[in-house]
Amino acid sequence: MSIKKKSLKVSIPNLCDQPWHEMTAEGNGRFCMNCNKKVVDFSVFSDQQIVLFIENHKDEKICGNFLPTQLDRELAVPHKRNWLPAAMLTSLLTILLPDKSKATSLPATISRSVNDSSKLQEPDFFEGRILDAYTGDVILGATVMLVGTSQGTITDEYGRFHLNIPGSFRGQSLNLKYSFMGYETQEVRYEFEKLSTTPIIRLVPVQRNLAGIDVVASNSTIHRESRGGAISVINGHHHTMWCKVKNIFKRKKR
Repeated sequence: MSIKKKSLKVSIPNLCDQPWHEMTAEGNGRFCMNCNKKVVDFSVFSDQQIVLFIENHKDEKICGNFLPTQLDRELAVPHKRNWLPAAMLTSLLTILLPDKSKATSLPATISRSVNDSSKLQEPDFFEGRILDAYTGDVILGATVMLVGTSQGTITDEYGRFHLNIPGSFRGQSLNLKYSFMGYETQEVRYEFEKLSTTPIIRLVPVQRNLAGIDVVASNSTIHRESRGGAISVINGHHHTMWCKVKNIFKRKKR
């Protein structure tokens, strides 16, 4: 029996005139004012997720934001090996055996199968992506560290990272620390069962409290308010009572 492999190739013949960062956030994408419709952020999708999403929305006209590496190449959904024929064959062989043999061999076979599958599922690496929490832009060079070790990595130009898991940590929960200059550091704990996922980490820019700080520049003083960036410019020459009296004597001398 042949299994048809789901695959497709994505291309964008006409680029949208509105930049991605200028669109309004909406759900798993953003809203484009030029097209007056939602744009799905496929840049955080895996190949399999892209294929399944388009397959489920094949009757719709889809607008999307993609990475250059996701375009103009085959995206395929890997099919899992069908274990049913092998299971049926095992059952038939078991039925043909005498009752005594069936009772002693079957539990042992199941036990070995469970142990082998658990070993195959142990990941030796962890992948993810780091974005700006406000703009959705990728963060290049962000640091990812395994807490308690010197094991770490940095993100590439697409904000993606690949962290190898040391052998002593496999099968355990992991604490990862994400950091980048100008952003708040995040520490996240991942249970062992979640290590096969590809998380999206959104770092929040550091909010500096500038209330009450006067920055003196040239002949004017800039006072930064604490209500969200409103700036008022105050002239640096303060006409005190002493200055007024001094100016009167200067005029008399003339």
